[in-house]
Amino acid sequence: MKLKRGNRIFLSERGHNGFFYPTNRELSLVDDVDAKILSWTGGGEDKVAVVVPENTPAHDWIKTITVRGPVWINRSDLDKS
Repeated sequence: MKLKRGNRIFLSERGHNGFFYPTNRELSLVDDVDAKILSWTGGGEDKVAVVVPENTPAHDWIKTITVRGPVWINRSDLDKS
């Protein structure tokens, strides 16, 4: 699937038994990227886990950072991508 520039993503954190869960840290993609949907649970009803290419640039309201590892998107954004 393709995630478009400006899509909101949420970073992951390790939780119970080493599983990844979404955080509240929200970033916006700097460029369009290819992503792969993961069949993970843990995002509740509103978030879906995806893998983006390593070193994907995203920014918060202050700076641009490099994203690594799985990230989460809002389930409602699946139809927009």
